[in-house]
Amino acid sequence: MFLVAALMLTGVFALGAPSAYAVGCYGDTCYNKGPVAMGCTKDQRLISDPAWGGSLQVLYSPACRAAWAASDWMPNWNCFTLQIERARSNLIVQARLGVEFCPGEAREWTNMFPGGWYFRAVANRSSSGGGSSDYTAWVFR
Repeated sequence: MFLVAALMLTGVFALGAPSAYAVGCYGDTCYNKGPVAMGCTKDQRLISDPAWGGSLQVLYSPACRAAWAASDWMPNWNCFTLQIERARSNLIVQARLGVEFCPGEAREWTNMFPGGWYFRAVANRSSSGGGSSDYTAWVFR
């Protein structure tokens, strides 16, 4: 009894640690869901961006264990497709999720893939007739 009372007084004894916040999905349940709607942006981490310094990014949430692509508007571009691509260690693209991004939108993001893959973000101008693409480096999460 004395040990329990001592632990309670020192704060070591706890019934349960409260989480920092609740998220709407975790791992596989995040597949193709929006990071904002699921609360995954609250602890987002930048895990890859392009070497040329643009705003194309791969973001990851440890709480959701999921990744997505995001970008601010790229000047001098018409509409483009923002995508997140996923691959295994051979870096052959196995799946992608995308969203159309057009002038007038300040920031856009894709839906999410669960972790455990290699990811990169792609800005593809083929939808606007330019035909070129920009990429981030591949990163594993």
